[in-house]
Amino acid sequence: MGGQGGHRRLPLQFNPYEEGCRTCVYHSDRLRNNMSNHFHPRGQRPVCSPINQCIYCGITGVPLSDEHIVPYGLGGSLYLPKASCKDCSAITSAFEGKVLGGPFKAIRGLLDMPSRKMAQQRAMKYSLVINGKTVELSASDYPAPLLYPILPPATFLHGGVTQDDQVNVEYEIFYPLRVTKKLIDIYGEPLHISHPISSFSDEQIRAFIRMLAKIGYCSLVQKHGLRSLDSIFVLDLILGRSKQYNLYVGTVPPKLAPLSFGQPATGLRENEQISHRFAVRTLLTRVIDPQTGHQQERKLYCAYIRLGEGYAFGAPIYEVALAPAK
Repeated sequence: MGGQGGHRRLPLQFNPYEEGCRTCVYHSDRLRNNMSNHFHPRGQRPVCSPINQCIYCGITGVPLSDEHIVPYGLGGSLYLPKASCKDCSAITSAFEGKVLGGPFKAIRGLLDMPSRKMAQQRAMKYSLVINGKTVELSASDYPAPLLYPILPPATFLHGGVTQDDQVNVEYEIFYPLRVTKKLIDIYGEPLHISHPISSFSDEQIRAFIRMLAKIGYCSLVQKHGLRSLDSIFVLDLILGRSKQYNLYVGTVPPKLAPLSFGQPATGLRENEQISHRFAVRTLLTRVIDPQTGHQQERKLYCAYIRLGEGYAFGAPIYEVALAPAK
């Protein structure tokens, strides 16, 4: 049990009668009637002085918007002021929208995460099978599963084959312990619920990786300031100029996951309101030169990101290689 929401991973079993579905069983001892919507921000907060320059293309002298580190639609409340031009903002908003409006859509409704279409989000209805019967539930009552892509480790840091425009992923699924008393009262216990699980499309996987790269890069700007754009490894990926999705972004291999990352630690930048964590650390490591294939020792800035920690205890940690360190 972990995180302020009181959730833990539930065992899964395949339902042979429903293709594309996975089944879990809820009991009343797992009931949480008062799960707080801890993802909802208590207010937007700048993390630095206005940058007054686009952090992606470097343009100045044009209108600039604030850039959230974690997307606003995932409850992100920390932002870089005046940091993104109109063209670059359109690019990042487009790939974030593919993630937020896809597999994360239901969980955003359950947790009442911020949305610029809040009324529409709250009015959504979801169908699922409860004790063998198909029912329709509102967003606030739907026990939405949270689907995490498990990416291969970043080849730049861990070796392996870098493939253009292709990423092979697995998934880890977390179910909320929140099942309203109303469902228990109506359907009895144990409560058998079959969820239709929609995995990420190839396009959504690529968008998710670009979103992780953007979170990592914004974290770097927050901690170390704006650097020469030519030195940023993931900038071409963020802006859609590179298709090497698994070169700089990946899931941290379990045996290498930072032990201190699960709890507040020195140097860890935590967003207390929403339980997303991200940290930028300096690593001295041997990396694979993408041009020659040879190993070389380099000092790097890398970002470590865990999304939805309060909701999914044990959620994967993502790693983003960002830039050479000073």
